[in-house]
Amino acid sequence: MLMAIGATRRSIMKIFLIDIFLISLPAGFLGIVAGIGFAKAIACYSLDISGTSGITRLMLDLKPEFIIFAIIFAMLLNVCSAIYPAHLAPRLDPVEAIGSE
Repeated sequence: MLMAIGATRRSIMKIFLIDIFLISLPAGFLGIVAGIGFAKAIACYSLDISGTSGITRLMLDLKPEFIIFAIIFAMLLNVCSAIYPAHLAPRLDPVEAIGSE
């Protein structure tokens, strides 16, 4: 559609990558919030672990560098998965793209 109205291949690829970046950032934060919530819910339960360690609860070690790493990892994974479709999209014939939907 964008090529039909005169967009260049480079601008279409930029649009795809910016779109993925804008989607992956809030998704990363949502994943972190869900992960922390699940970890806290699991940590509330007592465990019956047989052994000599005497551990009865799971410990939640929440460090800021873990959160930063998780956000960066989620964004890199999303961008890497979007590179191939972003590379193919500008090469489509606009008439075929419109007709296939």
